[in-house]
Amino acid sequence: PLLGFALAWIPLCLAPALHVQSFRPTYLVHQRYLYLAVYGLALAIVLAAVRSRLSLRLRTTALALLLLLWGASLWAHHRYWRTDLELWQRIAEVDPGNAAAHDWLGSQALAAGDTVRAEALYRRSIAADPDSAIGLCNLARMLHRERREPARALGLYREALARLDRSSSAPDWRPACEVNFGLALAAAGDRDAALSRFLAVAARP
Repeated sequence: PLLGFALAWIPLCLAPALHVQSFRPTYLVHQRYLYLAVYGLALAIVLAAVRSRLSLRLRTTALALLLLLWGASLWAHHRYWRTDLELWQRIAEVDPGNAAAHDWLGSQALAAGDTVRAEALYRRSIAADPDSAIGLCNLARMLHRERREPARALGLYREALARLDRSSSAPDWRPACEVNFGLALAAAGDRDAALSRFLAVAARP
């Protein structure tokens, strides 16, 4: 019964993470989904070792080698977790199609005042996830507010809002994107359109 419990524990703990439609494609895989499930795996390994007919020396050697392998893997990858910057840089390195990594790194570059690098990273995000509006919102905001080029940002804002209409993956981005779009319209001289945009945002519940 204890071994059955250990083996059942793994899929039971993974089950909530299998509702893949609730995640953006960027976040489908996370090591945290295994935090609870790995307990069942560890318990099953120990039970198998205890009940095995192999000699104590062989069982001890096998467990030691397994721990050595896992320890080496941890040592090899631990350096990427020292800071958020190193982690996201590693994610972008091993998964160039990860839009979230490019967005995060772009925001860090923008905070450091490097608008050229920020623009390049935002454009990578857009290319990596053509259905996402986040990279477009970020790029438009950067052009409008940091580069003082609202006219260049207007088309990006419109496309971002159109993508938000087609998808429900990033609903929290809509209010800020719409307000920034209105500010860009005002900065570009179209104050009537900007006022209409602000009133539309204010009228929503």
